[in-house]
Amino acid sequence: MKIGLIRHGKVQHRDPFLTTAEEFEASRKKYYEASIETFKLTISPEAFPVCYVSSLKRTQDTAKIIYTGNFITTPELIEIPNRAFFLVHVRIPTFIRSAGGRIAWFINSKKVPETRKDSNERAAKFLDSMLKETDKDVLLVTHGFFMKSLSHELKKRNFKGHLPFSVPNVKLYVFERK
Repeated sequence: MKIGLIRHGKVQHRDPFLTTAEEFEASRKKYYEASIETFKLTISPEAFPVCYVSSLKRTQDTAKIIYTGNFITTPELIEIPNRAFFLVHVRIPTFIRSAGGRIAWFINSKKVPETRKDSNERAAKFLDSMLKETDKDVLLVTHGFFMKSLSHELKKRNFKGHLPFSVPNVKLYVFERK
């Protein structure tokens, strides 16, 4: 069985260089609503008969372009939310705010909406349910950071595959279990 992971298309949005916590949250909202850049990739239902897609706009738009069959939308594949929680009234570089949120996620801080433990549990629950439903090859159109949790849980289920540290947009990564 093969499971393909693909990150959504590149989003047409640039964060401001400096943000307060409130400005960071506003920029995240714009990112979530932004369109994706054009790209060329097609994946047929013959290669992956089953396709699950995150319920967020950018993954839906990506799936409509790349997948020529019908797909199943699920909120279980959404991105791990990031939140600004330190120096909330001070304008600091946005990349530092973002990195701070991801570090808090990694160390399971309760200051972010979903901890690493929560994300891995969500990925595990989704994969267990999916693996009970089908033994066909599956394509998952999701988000870069959540792909890390999916990869972690796939390896626990004896799938072999690899994700780079920084996952590029619209590139297929295949995990296989024999």
